[in-house]
This record gives sequence, C-alpha cells and structure tokens, in this order.
Amino acid sequence: MLDTHTVFRERPDLDDPPLPPRVIVASPPQSAKPIVKPVNRRMIDWFSPIFWFFLAALAFALTTYSTATQTGGLIDIMKITISPASKLAIGATVALLITLGEVVTSERRLYFIFLVPDVAFTLWWCWPGLYNLSVALGTGAIGAAIVGITIGVISAWLPERVVFGNRRKG
Repeated sequence: MLDTHTVFRERPDLDDPPLPPRVIVASPPQSAKPIVKPVNRRMIDWFSPIFWFFLAALAFALTTYSTATQTGGLIDIMKITISPASKLAIGATVALLITLGEVVTSERRLYFIFLVPDVAFTLWWCWPGLYNLSVALGTGAIGAAIVGITIGVISAWLPERVVFGNRRKG
C-alpha cells in the first residue's frame, strides 16, 4: 500500500524522446474513514441553550460591572468624597435601575432611554483597551467607538433576549 505522501517520478525509456518528468502523488484509498467522527446534531441541540445562557451571563456581568465601576468614576469626576463601599452601592443601584428599565421598556421607544446610558458606561469602561488596540490596527478612535458601541449594545440586549425571548406579539 502506498503512503499518501509518496511521490513518484516517471522516467522515459532511453529510446523515447526526452519528456519532462511528471509528478504523480498517490491518493488515499476511497475506503479511508475520516479521522474525526462528525458531530452529533443532538449534542449540538443539547449544548446550544447552555452556550447561550453562559454568553448572556457574561454579557450581563460585563454591562453590570462596567456600569457600577463607571458610576464610581463619575462620582470621582464630580469630586464627591464618599467611601468605596458607598460608590459600589451607588453603582450597583444605577446598574439595577438601568437593567430593570431595559426589561420593563423592552421593545418600546422608551427602551433607548435606558439603553443609551448602558452602552455609554460599557463604552467608557472598554475605551482604554479598545483605543490602544484600534490605534495599533490603524483604525483610530472611530474604530474603537464602533467596536465599543457594538459591545455595549450586545451586552445590554443579549441577556434580555436569552432570558425573555422575543416578546413582540403579532
């Protein structure tokens, strides 16, 4: 049996006119089985909700953490002196109010009143890393803003859709 990487060169007989050598590569036999079995569709269907749940939990953690920490940053900018525990409590309260507002006003025009600050807090939190990456890639502040806004919208929207589904009727 031939190895799949074996290469043969044909040589013309001495009586024949010289021909350029041809390369023939042996192919694997048709009965060869794949190295890896195909993925079972039932396994994918079983794993899909778990994947979406963890992705939604990660997005929810990102939006909550960024809102809470950036609220503390706003308190620092306003030069209000309070303890770090108070900053965390105020940040968690703001994150809870924004999240509740997004859930209650879902798929209504008022939704954007809660979505805009949520996206802004996430963008503000992600900005230093996104800006440095976008400058290195040559897209500058515009590229960082586009990616940051996209991350903010997805991190606010995804958990709600996974938990509640599409609530629009009709």
